Amino acid sequence: MSQRHLGLRIALVLAALVLLPCGCNIIGAGAVVGEKFLGPASVDPVHPLGTEPVLVLVENFRNPVGAMSDAEEVTQFILEAFHENLKADKDKPAKINLIDHEKLLELRNAPHSNYAKLKIPEIGKALGAKQVLYVDLQASGVDFTPGSELLRGKFSATVKVVDVATGQTRWPDDMPNGYPVFWESKPQRPTDEVYPAAVRERALRVGADHIARLFYKWKPADAPDDDELQAVPTL
Repeated sequence: MSQRHLGLRIALVLAALVLLPCGCNIIGAGAVVGEKFLGPASVDPVHPLGTEPVLVLVENFRNPVGAMSDAEEVTQFILEAFHENLKADKDKPAKINLIDHEKLLELRNAPHSNYAKLKIPEIGKALGAKQVLYVDLQASGVDFTPGSELLRGKFSATVKVVDVATGQTRWPDDMPNGYPVFWESKPQRPTDEVYPAAVRERALRVGADHIARLFYKWKPADAPDDDELQAVPTL
């Protein structure tokens, strides 16, 4: 947006505030007018990760092997969101320092690996991370309604940031099991575009997007609205 257009929109907002009748809730009305002309306000991150090296680690603690495919996709979607929304500005340092996911795969798949026995901080330390963004998937994929052909995408997980040096949870400090993230789609009848693989992919992508947005500033206009979240993309 050009400076001229931005100045014009701000002027219109100020003019609208001046014309408000006495006794009105100026703050509330001003917020409505401002959102109409300038768009919705930005949402601050719940917990900024800073620039200390961070490892994104996603797994289903109760079913690590069976849910490995879902965990891998959620990891990739989170990393994509970070790369897109925390990319470095011109001539400035990166806003986030992500540990290469390939290093995690190499550690996990190495011959005679003891990966399964490592604790979260130990995995982070082995890969040079200072903090681990740990996501425990609890439910992900497609829910088939009993006695019906309806499909529903579902996603449920808890999220926390673990300090590698101490093994303590940096965030959230008031939720021992992690910050809950939940989403599910409306029930949908199968069509050429609505089928289990597509519904599953959508649920994983939306869940990952909700997790990633906990850690950077975003605008509601940048994220799909509720109706769009229900739409299953053509694959």
